[in-house]
Amino acid sequence: MASEYFKLVSFDQGGIKGEPNRRRLVCVTDSGGKLAIWGREAPIREMDNIDAVLKVGMPCTVECECDEPSEWASDFGHTHWVRQDSALKVVFR
Repeated sequence: MASEYFKLVSFDQGGIKGEPNRRRLVCVTDSGGKLAIWGREAPIREMDNIDAVLKVGMPCTVECECDEPSEWASDFGHTHWVRQDSALKVVFR
């Protein structure tokens, strides 16, 4: 899994979306892409990556392990995904 840096400039879709077992926070990057950060609140809470970005707000720069999104996500403009069990660190606010 690749580790990359992203400058996040705004939240997309108005903040956290999805069902409790599949939450996402989509952020717009300075290059125009969309980084979807995944988490869940049930059956156990795994929201550390989403919480880290919400805590500092926009804009910020993150270093994270990311994947290519699933094919269906291209309809929403997602260019990269960060899974709830992947590393994400805010490196600059």
